[in-house]
Amino acid sequence: MTERRKYDAVFVGCSLTSLAAAAALAKRGRSVLFLTGTETDSSSPLFRFSRGPLLYSGFEEGGAMEGFFSDLLLPIPNLRKEGFLFKRVLPFLQIVQSQHRIDLSSQSEEYLDELKREFGSQLSKIRSLFQEIEKETLALSPYLGRFSRVEIHGLADRLNEWKQRFDFQRAVQSYKKKRATEFLAPFAFDGEFLEYLNVQSLFAFRRPLAEISTYDLILLIWSFSKGGIRMVGGSPTLISFFTKLIKGWNGQVQERMITQIETKGKRVDEMVLEDGTRISGKHLIMTQPSFGSAFHFYFTLRSESIPTPMRESLLMTWGEAIPADVQDLLVLRLTLPEEEEGFASGVRGLVVTALFRPGVEMTGDRVEGLRKGVLERLQWLMPFSKSQIQEVAGTGGLSDLPPSLQTLRAEWCGKSREISKGTWRFFQPKEVKNVFLLKNDLSDHLAWGSSFLAATLLAQTIEQGL
Repeated sequence: MTERRKYDAVFVGCSLTSLAAAAALAKRGRSVLFLTGTETDSSSPLFRFSRGPLLYSGFEEGGAMEGFFSDLLLPIPNLRKEGFLFKRVLPFLQIVQSQHRIDLSSQSEEYLDELKREFGSQLSKIRSLFQEIEKETLALSPYLGRFSRVEIHGLADRLNEWKQRFDFQRAVQSYKKKRATEFLAPFAFDGEFLEYLNVQSLFAFRRPLAEISTYDLILLIWSFSKGGIRMVGGSPTLISFFTKLIKGWNGQVQERMITQIETKGKRVDEMVLEDGTRISGKHLIMTQPSFGSAFHFYFTLRSESIPTPMRESLLMTWGEAIPADVQDLLVLRLTLPEEEEGFASGVRGLVVTALFRPGVEMTGDRVEGLRKGVLERLQWLMPFSKSQIQEVAGTGGLSDLPPSLQTLRAEWCGKSREISKGTWRFFQPKEVKNVFLLKNDLSDHLAWGSSFLAATLLAQTIEQGL
């Protein structure tokens, strides 16, 4: 007889939101099955540090991350003992263009000094932009990455909270309708500073500046002003930490994957795993694949070949010769000292990520064409590194589901309603009422602390439907 198991919630695929939501539900005594899938990244374990995003906005003191873990009775100082290892790196990001090298700092005067050195004639306009962004975030900041701890006692408090949320939603709708370039037009920036913002847009959203909204621009600049943290060991550290929590609260975590989904009416009824096990979940939460295609080149190099000004996390343009198939951005990440165990003495790991343009198939020939260009850019960045750089491997994104379920997930995504509360959002297909689709925030270059807010909201929504 085929084995059948029932759960309150079944999670498919890892994202920061899904991991946190599953942990919150398990903590509350709900039956949870988390399917991580099998390992799809064929890179050496030494290079797992490169997987996963840099973390911004909401990871500062009093932010969403701290509030989330406090609700789980896990104070931040105790997290390191449980394997949640993160580090604030200052400066947290560096941008290198043909004529500019800028260290991004959460210290506003230090950052402005950097911008003055590189874009001196534009400084007064840049100050005005930052002041305008700061003003615009007054209505947004309570919902961008904060974990509310305001106790509501009476009607006046409820009316005030309702007004704040109404003002926030109205502001977001207005900002999303307006292009970032329209918002920037009155400042009359020159092309070089706009290209600098374009690099940040490609990094954060995988879209050029011309395609993002004013809301995206405000979120980007405001988040960078708060600084960020880097997870030691990359996303595997996050996944290991949260799966340990889920198991500790009697949830189940398995590396298997779903091969078949059966619906009854407007609900997912049963699912079949790789080994034939049939399961049913009152709710199914699926993480969507990342947008766009990225290819990662892995290198080792001698420490002495790395220029002193070079930072651990760096964005670089292609220079004058931009390959036709990719965006004008290379993302570089060096090992932190804590991540160099296993490397030879005096050797560091380096990962360079190239972004293919939307609609471009990532073929072997195209990747081979990029390899030469990547090496040339590295030698431009590190002039004395030619004999010191050794390529280890290269990987691209791989699918996490069988083709039939990829098609089903795509159909659901195309006919879904968005549940949005600021920077966090998820989707619910119109055809099935017990399914939620989440963004894969672990595959992005950036993740915001609002993922913890999304996890809290998702867990509450699931519990209300049980």
